[in-house]
Amino acid sequence: MTKERFFAFTEGGIARAFVNAYAAVALYALTALIWLVPDRRVERHLAARGGKAD
Repeated sequence: MTKERFFAFTEGGIARAFVNAYAAVALYALTALIWLVPDRRVERHLAARGGKAD
């Protein structure tokens, strides 16, 4: 997911808060779920390094 989409969800949540609180909470929850899903680029980089973290 690109950085632009992430910010769009966050900004959408802020804008929706003035109209519908439930829609705002749903967008914030979606943003939180995006943070929980591992990024494939990071996973590939760690796998290439033998799984060692710095």
